[in-house]
Amino acid sequence: MLPRISLFGWILPALLLLLSACESDGANEVTPWVPPTAEELFQYAKYKESLDVQASIPEYEIAANFGSLPAAKRIAEIYLHGIGGVPVDHALAVPWLERVADAGDPEARYNLGCEFYEGRGVPQDRALAAKHWRIAAEADFAAAQSNLGALYFVGEGVAIDQAEAARWFRRGAELGNDECQLKLGICYKNGYGLERDERLALRWLRRAATAGNGIAQMQLGQLCETGVGTKADLVDAAYWYLRAAQQAEAGAATEYRRVEAPLREAEARGEAVGQRFLAVVCTEGAEQPVDLERAYAYLESAAKQGDARALLACAACLANGTGVAEDDERAIEYCERAAKLGDATAQYELGILLEFAGEHDAESHARAFAWFEKAAAQGHDIAQLHVEIEPIWQRALVGLATGERDLGLVLLRNDVLRRDYELTVHWLSRAARVDSESVKELGMLYLRGGDTVTILGRRSHAPDPVAALPLLEAAARDGDTECRTRLALLYADRSSGVYDIERAIHWVNLAAVNGDRSAVPAVQAAYDAEQATASVQWSDAERTSDPFPPAVCGFCGGGGLVLQSRGQYINGNYWPDTYTTCLECNGTGLLYH
Repeated sequence: MLPRISLFGWILPALLLLLSACESDGANEVTPWVPPTAEELFQYAKYKESLDVQASIPEYEIAANFGSLPAAKRIAEIYLHGIGGVPVDHALAVPWLERVADAGDPEARYNLGCEFYEGRGVPQDRALAAKHWRIAAEADFAAAQSNLGALYFVGEGVAIDQAEAARWFRRGAELGNDECQLKLGICYKNGYGLERDERLALRWLRRAATAGNGIAQMQLGQLCETGVGTKADLVDAAYWYLRAAQQAEAGAATEYRRVEAPLREAEARGEAVGQRFLAVVCTEGAEQPVDLERAYAYLESAAKQGDARALLACAACLANGTGVAEDDERAIEYCERAAKLGDATAQYELGILLEFAGEHDAESHARAFAWFEKAAAQGHDIAQLHVEIEPIWQRALVGLATGERDLGLVLLRNDVLRRDYELTVHWLSRAARVDSESVKELGMLYLRGGDTVTILGRRSHAPDPVAALPLLEAAARDGDTECRTRLALLYADRSSGVYDIERAIHWVNLAAVNGDRSAVPAVQAAYDAEQATASVQWSDAERTSDPFPPAVCGFCGGGGLVLQSRGQYINGNYWPDTYTTCLECNGTGLLYH
């Protein structure tokens, strides 16, 4: 049994010292003692952990029993992982996981499911594991979505249902989880739980492989070698086998050596495919240190033989200055040459370049679209999507606000199309003249910032709160709750460049009326800091200490005085009671703290 330290074991001496230090001169008056908060106890436990993990556990328990969920979660982590020499003890971890999970933490809920699945610290119960994972999965915890889908796939703890498995894999895949992307790709590849689609299988496996998933890299290598869902290319296969081998994925090194032999023989004969392969070897540092200049030389040799893939690779090197001096004009020239030789990826990239450099009119779009059509005809999946949205483009090009809005939203929200910040801003700006949804989306886009990516590189745009403000204000005035909350947070943030505590209070009140109080703590803290800076004293007599001053009524939006009916001191601060009366609307309702 771990030693328990009483809360008063360390608070009482501090209390006595505080009382003796706070005596007034001859008045025998002391400052009222304020007990530590749960957060303060948690921070003290963290300090103790930095000295001795074992000794910090009782302090974390005290903080947890005072209501600190981070403290309870940390205890579970220490026991689960044996942190700082503390023995792993799943039986001790489980009660703390349950406490945090019951408070709504999806990670703790996921870990609790793992304990029941493996029978660690609790009796093994796969059905109960599924129950816990479902709760975490519904909260969009991607690892739980992956595990829950796997249970449905094999019928463990739940009835077998491959369609339900694929549904959970898709949710996790769209959140960026590489395990879910791998599993969804395999479902599409083999027709498990959904219609077989080699193109979508390739797309999801490529995402997982790019994220570093070794199994997905192996799967993708096989697709590239056999030409399933894509044009067969032994160099691409070798690249993905090599990437998997570098992660020690089982069987990957054998597969790489198998395809390496014919590719080296091709290079010995001076063939372009072999030269492209050696460029991969030099770039990846497969057998010797990375040598980008030598890699580019191999690519140039292959390009001179009319190898379209080598031309496109040269274009990328020229655009980014990789192994060769940066040269955008030559990059575009090489990309166009590859496109004219029929390479689908080059055709797609050329279309993106033409769209990027054009005037966003019908003529420049027609040139870009012609290349998208060529790439789509060869099965390029993203080019096919560009062809699918062509009717939206046409409505936008003739000036229909709905078309401009829909095009902007497709470019903004579609997770397959390459992000294009500048093009999205162009079409949403046009639509925002008459469309309220576009006003909000454009404001949010300015608030986030974004990238425009072409073969010539990435052009980043930093968040622009100043540009976002008038758009968010317009949407907020129309009653949009999310915009009201965003404005409250923006105005309450001193680093935003638009700090205005009065405006923050105005919008947080109106957001709260609509049921969203999430910005209240941030605005409260900003107001408290403002008051502290101004050295404003709390006054029981005047009762003017309400964090939201009597400027705006949160219920009617009027400017009438809000009167507190009664109040109390908590932790040294005066807090009005929650019942108020507005002299304009004469209503009673909540004050938000």
